[in-house]
Amino acid sequence: MTEKSQLLKRLGSVSGPNDNNGYVIAVAFTLVFIAALATGYFVYLAMAGSPEPFTTIYVLNSERTLDLPETVVIGQNNTFSVLVTAENHMGKTLLFEIRLKIAEPDNTIFPVDTEPKNVYSLILENGGKSEESATVSIGNPGSYMVVFELWTYEEASVAKFTGNACILNIEAVSQ
Repeated sequence: MTEKSQLLKRLGSVSGPNDNNGYVIAVAFTLVFIAALATGYFVYLAMAGSPEPFTTIYVLNSERTLDLPETVVIGQNNTFSVLVTAENHMGKTLLFEIRLKIAEPDNTIFPVDTEPKNVYSLILENGGKSEESATVSIGNPGSYMVVFELWTYEEASVAKFTGNACILNIEAVSQ
């Protein structure tokens, strides 16, 4: 008998066709693999922690799409409404304000340094959101930024800008 045939004969005797060693090894390997995946998943969850608290604000048109005005004609459609939605994910109930401001387009420092045209106050629970209908009116031709800023009252009487704002750039033209 050659060396090759003797080696094959020995290998065959370790795990013969009626032997369950192959199945045991496969099942053991699968169980170890599943345990490693589960351990990795739970370690990932422990390391990731909870998400950072946040607020958000967004603007949609009355049909709840992003088809928002860019150009308005004085005397025709220079007064329009949008839906402004604010969301609270800060971990607690808070008082919010949405401040509607109209400014020149070169005023890009936030919060915008101009008096609000309208203020919408709302109380939102954690995970809550509120949708407000806001009416915008532009009376003179020119370029404008319509700004919706989100403010919160974390302390009783001190408003704080959240850093969240939506801007509509509007060009108002004469008829």
